[in-house]
Amino acid sequence: MVERLALLDRPGDFIGGRFVVSDAPDELLEVRSPADLDDVVAVHAVSVAHVDDAVKAARDVFPAWRRLGLDARAKLLRAYQERVRHHAAAFTELLAREAGKARWDAASEAGALAAKVDLVLGEGAEWTRDRRLADLPGEIRYRPHGVLAVLGPFNFPVHLPNGQILPALLLGNTVVFKPSEKCPSAAVLMMRCFEEAGFPPGVVNLVQGGAKSAVALSGHPDVDGILFTGSVPVGKAIVAANAARPGR
Repeated sequence: MVERLALLDRPGDFIGGRFVVSDAPDELLEVRSPADLDDVVAVHAVSVAHVDDAVKAARDVFPAWRRLGLDARAKLLRAYQERVRHHAAAFTELLAREAGKARWDAASEAGALAAKVDLVLGEGAEWTRDRRLADLPGEIRYRPHGVLAVLGPFNFPVHLPNGQILPALLLGNTVVFKPSEKCPSAAVLMMRCFEEAGFPPGVVNLVQGGAKSAVALSGHPDVDGILFTGSVPVGKAIVAANAARPGR
C-alpha cells in the first residue's frame, strides 16, 4: 500500500530523468478501474508541450548513449530487470485495477516484463552483431536509428511497449514512450524502474495523453522512428502522416 501511494503521488510525465507535472495542463486524465468505476486509480496531468521537451531530452543524450557500448547498456538492462522484479506486486496491482485484468493475468504481464530482458540480451543481441555475408563480398553492420517514439496499446499496456523499448535501448537508441490513455499508470512505474536502475537522464522518457499527444509525438520532426501497437486505422494514419519520411 505504501508503494502504491508513493507511485500515485507522482503521476504525469518522466522527462530528462525527472518526474514532471505541468502547472498548466491541457487536460487532466482521470483513470478509473473498469472493474469498479468508483475506484480512481490516478489523475494524470497532460501537456502536449511536454512532447517537445521529451524529444529534446532524448535527442540531447543520444550521442553519449550510442557511444556507451553494448556491454554497458546490457548491464543497465539487467539492473532494470531486477527493479521490475522488485516491483512485481505493484505492477500486478496497477494492471489489475487500471486495465481490469484478472489478477493472474496482471501477474503474468508483470512477469513478462522481466522475462523480456533475457530474450533481448540472448538471441536478440546475437542477431544484431556485425557479421560477414557468406555468399557475397560484404558485411552487415547495425547502427542505432536515433530517437524512437513508442505508442502503446491498452490491452497489454506495458508488456508490448516493453518489448519495443528494451531492444531499442540495448542497440543505442533513445526513447519517448506514450502509453495508452486508458492504462497510463503502469508506465509511470516502468519509468521508476528505469530511474532506479541508473539509466542516464533522457535515455527513456514518458509523455501522457490521448490523440493530441500521439499526433505531436508521431509527427515530431526530430523523431527518427515510430514503434506502434494499435488499431489498423490509426496505424494507417501514422503511415500516411509520415509518407515523406519512409526511414521512420
